[in-house]
Amino acid sequence: MEASRFRDAYPDIKEKGAEVVGISVDDHRTQCDFARQVKVAFPMIGDADRSISGRYGVVWPVFRFDRRVTFVIDGAGFVRGVFHHEFEVARHLDETLALLSTLRAS
Repeated sequence: MEASRFRDAYPDIKEKGAEVVGISVDDHRTQCDFARQVKVAFPMIGDADRSISGRYGVVWPVFRFDRRVTFVIDGAGFVRGVFHHEFEVARHLDETLALLSTLRAS
């Protein structure tokens, strides 16, 4: 559901000057298969070794699954927003679009 919502909003996100990159702790092949299945136009990265997820602190410590977190990072590499909703995944896109609108206006 989350990937599909970002897929559908991708043109609006691009219009706001942003890019989407999906990252999962799945292996590369699984991530590519998922991207094809969901028909996303943005990059999807398989992070099976959890090197990216670990650096962003989104891996559950005991189970080693990734959490559902959306980061908005500006062009200079600064994190401008972090949205963490395990069960209300629809909020990720809503809050991302609201922040992008605010950032673009300022």
